[in-house]
Amino acid sequence: MHAFDILGDPVRRRILELLADGEQTSGVITDVIRAEFGLSQPGVSQHLRVLRDSGFASVRAEGARRFYAVEPAPLSEVDAWLDRFRRFWDQRLDALGTELARGRRAARTPAVGKSTRPSGSGQDRSISEGNVT
Repeated sequence: MHAFDILGDPVRRRILELLADGEQTSGVITDVIRAEFGLSQPGVSQHLRVLRDSGFASVRAEGARRFYAVEPAPLSEVDAWLDRFRRFWDQRLDALGTELARGRRAARTPAVGKSTRPSGSGQDRSISEGNVT
């Protein structure tokens, strides 16, 4: 199976997200997937097997418990494939960063020639114009 066939399934992506936080038992994984996707325990086991067989996850036994962990090699291959497309979003992210920095600077620095006092009633305006009554 191709890496994107593995990652194309939302259940397998969610399992990998869980494993990204650290090693998890099959019981914890099954509980989360059952709650979120309504899959049976055998259904979750099938997805775990696909991840193991494709090299995306590893398993180690500790007594009766099975601990799953992410294997980085297949994800590195995906990252290498995506690398040729990264320039498309890196430029946009750089531009967004620049605009956010400009916005923060503008918020800290009042504009030259503009009063920082809120405009009040018309009476304030007439006083400033020399029309005191």
